[in-house]
Amino acid sequence: AIAAGAYHTCAALADGSARCWGLNQAGRAGTDPVKGGDLCEDRKVRHSCLKTPAAVPTLMKVAAIAAGGDHSCALLDGGAVVCWGKNGDGRLGNGTIDDTHAPRPVKGLGRAEAIAGGGLHTCVLQRDGAVQCFGKDDAGVLGLGRAPAPDVCEIETPTERLSFRCARTPVFVKGVAGK
Repeated sequence: AIAAGAYHTCAALADGSARCWGLNQAGRAGTDPVKGGDLCEDRKVRHSCLKTPAAVPTLMKVAAIAAGGDHSCALLDGGAVVCWGKNGDGRLGNGTIDDTHAPRPVKGLGRAEAIAGGGLHTCVLQRDGAVQCFGKDDAGVLGLGRAPAPDVCEIETPTERLSFRCARTPVFVKGVAGK
């Protein structure tokens, strides 16, 4: 399996491992950006990047892979999901807004069947047909209808602090089979 995100790509290999390459800012390619990779320049800003595929350490038994804007996720044999990369808006689903280059379990999921990464969110199809999503709730991407996302996340830019609705852990999409 293979997934292309924003400036990075990940592949799930037949042996159950995963490899990623490309921009590794915030650890989206699964390697410590301080210790691994090359430096790439983008608009005169230097970032960590992997010019060849590198193993995502500690990741085993990968059944499927997803890549989003600045993050990546893997569906493991047995139905667990782990994610890594940028997380200021909860898109890793681990209950925090902390970035991480190491795969961390998504909290509150049942047994997953499939995963998909969006720009600022991630969605998981459960084996019972329900769908859960987490991350920034722009334009209703979390599928909550008129209900607000359960959390408030903040991102600080060089000029301001932005607050918005998000889900740091999975929420059920309304009107999809299973829920």
